[in-house]
Amino acid sequence: ASYGRIASLRLSQSYDIFEANRVLAPGEVREPWSDIKGEFEATIPRWKTNSTVRWFPYDNRTSVSAKTNYYPNSINFLELTYSQDFQIYKTPQLVTQGTTSYYVNLSEIRNYTEDLNLLFGLQSPKYVRVKAGIAYSPLTGLLKEYNYILDIIPPGDCWGLTLNYSRPL
Repeated sequence: ASYGRIASLRLSQSYDIFEANRVLAPGEVREPWSDIKGEFEATIPRWKTNSTVRWFPYDNRTSVSAKTNYYPNSINFLELTYSQDFQIYKTPQLVTQGTTSYYVNLSEIRNYTEDLNLLFGLQSPKYVRVKAGIAYSPLTGLLKEYNYILDIIPPGDCWGLTLNYSRPL
């Protein structure tokens, strides 16, 4: 009998014991917990989807990325992806309440992007996958770029080489 996995869900978070116990300089704040990461993957005939959600507990921010693939046959496929990305910059600030003073980290989000990508692909029976697509920005309402991607995947599907050509619109 053969069987496969339909869906998986993984939650993870790490704790930095060195960060939790280090000596703080004035203006520093301990943040030993990492972001909480949730990963979901599901596969049913002709469809595959995976999503990643990251929550940054010290900043109360969430980022999301998702990808869905549709395979009308064994050669062609359609891929739709959504991604959200940003950088968090922290600035220590002294807070005084009555006679007590302490530092907190103020978070600032920079370089925020959102992208929606649509790709059409061709999977060869042996080791090669070709994709062509366009990227759209929901923030600006404009098409951002088009791209061509060539994946070379040796037997075993455990590593590969990706060549990507992108051109802004």
